Amino acid sequence: NDNRNFEKLSAGWKTSVILDLMLGYEGDMAPLIIDQPEDNLATKYINEGLIKAIKNIKTKKQIILVSHNATIPMLGDAQNVILCKNKENTITIKSARLEGKLDSKSIVDHIAEITDGGKSSIKKRVKKYNLKKFN
Repeated sequence: NDNRNFEKLSAGWKTSVILDLMLGYEGDMAPLIIDQPEDNLATKYINEGLIKAIKNIKTKKQIILVSHNATIPMLGDAQNVILCKNKENTITIKSARLEGKLDSKSIVDHIAEITDGGKSSIKKRVKKYNLKKFN
């Protein structure tokens, strides 16, 4: 507790404080719906604080999370990934387990196509975090 004024915090600090409160609250078991939590956040907080908080609470309540960041579903050990694409005003929605396949292509490959950083970023994460199930 360093008595900081919330109003004077940066957007990233405000976001991390709110996410920590939401993900740390166990008072009710209503599902959490979070849209792009990675906005304004430092990579270190995403990889350490956010992922840890998601893993801690996901056994107690359902989390529905929208993200353009491949780290979150991969390191957060998402149970189900829903891929949405809008092509020429036609929206397609597909769903599978993180380790699964869609249209004969792995979900990780689908994630790589539509998230920030692309396939090279995914490969770095797999190697860095020793994610054997994606090798």
